Amino acid sequence: MEYYVLNLGEKHLIAILIYLENVGGRSSRTGLYDNVANNDRMPQKLNILEQLGLLFEEKDRVTRAIWVELTPNGHEVARLLLEIEECIKDGIEKSAH
Repeated sequence: MEYYVLNLGEKHLIAILIYLENVGGRSSRTGLYDNVANNDRMPQKLNILEQLGLLFEEKDRVTRAIWVELTPNGHEVARLLLEIEECIKDGIEKSAH
């Protein structure tokens, strides 16, 4: 049995999804790099998320900027990740009391 969610274990993949969700689902590639990570492997990381059907990239013909956008499934996965984040945060706050 294959667990596709394990693909998200690679560094920055979850951060990319959450960042895109928090900015309305779409960002320039430059904005994404500036706010998540700017390293040589970022294109490969975006490719993994694209292969999973969670985002796609589109080149603006006029400005030549590359835009990264969540798919509907990408939005859903990102929302679920944010729910998990809240659940963990709540658990930590409750255990601190």
